[in-house]
Amino acid sequence: MPGPLDHLTVIELATEMPVAIAGMLFADHGADVLKVEPKGGACFAHELSRKSWDRSKRSVELDVGDGADRASLQGLLAGADIFIHALEDAQAAALDLDEATLARDFPDLIVVALTAYGADTPFADRPRGESLAAALLGTMIDKGSPFRPGPVYLGHPALHYGQAFLGVIGALAAVRARRHIGRGQRVEASLLDAMLAQSPMNNWWQEEGISYIKAGDSGAVDRFGRTRLVTGMFECGDGLFLQIHTGGQGGFKAAMDVLGFGERVQAVKGAAEMSVPLSDDEYHLARVELFEAFKTKPRAEWIALFQAADVAALPVLEPAEVLLDEQVEFVGQRVALPDPDFGTIYQAAPAVRFDKTPCAVPRPAPVVGADNDALAALVARRREALAADGKSLDRPLAGLKVVDFSSFFAVGFGGRLLSDLGADVIKVETPDGDQMRPLPDCFDAAQRGKRDIVLNLKQPEALEAALKLVAQADVVTHNLRPGKADKLGIGYEALAKINPRLLYVYLPGYGSKGPKSLLKSFAPLVSGWTGLLYEGGGAGNPPTRSVFGNEDYNNGFLGAAGILMGLERRAITGEGDYMECPQLHSSLWTTSEHFLDADCPSSEHLAHVAS
Repeated sequence: MPGPLDHLTVIELATEMPVAIAGMLFADHGADVLKVEPKGGACFAHELSRKSWDRSKRSVELDVGDGADRASLQGLLAGADIFIHALEDAQAAALDLDEATLARDFPDLIVVALTAYGADTPFADRPRGESLAAALLGTMIDKGSPFRPGPVYLGHPALHYGQAFLGVIGALAAVRARRHIGRGQRVEASLLDAMLAQSPMNNWWQEEGISYIKAGDSGAVDRFGRTRLVTGMFECGDGLFLQIHTGGQGGFKAAMDVLGFGERVQAVKGAAEMSVPLSDDEYHLARVELFEAFKTKPRAEWIALFQAADVAALPVLEPAEVLLDEQVEFVGQRVALPDPDFGTIYQAAPAVRFDKTPCAVPRPAPVVGADNDALAALVARRREALAADGKSLDRPLAGLKVVDFSSFFAVGFGGRLLSDLGADVIKVETPDGDQMRPLPDCFDAAQRGKRDIVLNLKQPEALEAALKLVAQADVVTHNLRPGKADKLGIGYEALAKINPRLLYVYLPGYGSKGPKSLLKSFAPLVSGWTGLLYEGGGAGNPPTRSVFGNEDYNNGFLGAAGILMGLERRAITGEGDYMECPQLHSSLWTTSEHFLDADCPSSEHLAHVAS
């Protein structure tokens, strides 16, 4: 299928969800993904999630414990670029799929092992399972429950999505390294890794012992203490729920003005608002009184007032309901697929958009064994011979230079993932500094390993310095609101003229265009908008206050994966590109198991939801 990865072949062998999700990310963006399934299919083959997670793939049935079928698998691997599995070491060795054997027989192959806890950890022999991992690793306690004391079942498979993202990022980094060193390698990502990767906003060691959030229940109503910040879910006068986030300079005061508390709240000028602690009266307003204040007006009225005051606010919706939103429709993130059970289903489109290598609308998921008749031809496929340049690397992304003009968490987190793998990431801050600096544990978690410079891009000398950096860069990233980058002189057209090989990466809230494009976006508002709070609350319950994982992590994950996709395409064409992946897209993609059936509600209902 068309897309930046349309030259890669991926073999997927597993019955575990994260492998299917990783395969979907490859397939969505052009890779030829062949799903190897047991005869008759595994248990998940007959769940509704297959309609999303296995879309655009091929399917063959093989019993890999059988000698002849295992020989067929070996033939498939001989023509593949990437092999994804979820085998623990002992299982892999029993099937001659262990690291040493695969490296000997297929030295060019990238092998991605999505394990439970990692082969070199004390938990290596423990049983697999997302819920078991969530219980063991503390995430069920960290979230808490608004309905009762004690641990809570996570609901949404955030650990599985996180593990899939890490596997794909590792695989694409290894593909890049292969272009230099001429051989493949093994990549491992565990459920333990997925938990740790999605925890730094709440559980990150900070060298001065400072934390902005209450430990032990990240959904608690007082979790931000004296920090001048309100972000949470509130019930409105009509019984519906919304979320607000007062991040950004002046956002807290603006929100309190909307709620009628403006005279009791000081205006903070000339400094990051969140760096000034709440007074006793302000604390009482922000942590106690505003719950009743929200019940004085219906949700739609509150959202209109907050958005007019430039305060981030979104409704908390049921799963899949956001697919009816006007912004989702405008940017083409709702796609219709023919379906044998429902006639038509509507689900989220591929998340990462490239100007020069756009992705196709996904194909429906195959029935189990749909490509059995083509097995001989698939086994006979071979890749083109590698033409590695012989450059040695001590880390897979060594030599990659990223210039980051973003603020807050999501884009910085994506850059940190690349930095962890060896990229040289240069963070460019304004003289006032990133507005997330008053949240030091959160800031540190997104920015470790980077270099940092301060430039006021409104000054000609500073802009000139920034453009010199861009001329030497492989990637530029930012999340400025639409139009601001052009005003500052760092828009796509301007930078592409300076550096035609540049990958220009834009990760906004809602998109560069559309009815919601200029609105503020902060986690976890988009997660609630895309149904995660209802999913976390469970059937028959009101939405929960907080879930594990959110759009900041997901946007960072997808941003890092998309950058590596774009660079892989550049390695073939020699050209740069424009890439866009808003938080809206990443949140829809990480709820891709939610979809609407053929009875998609009317345009009148669509207008109601959009409000």
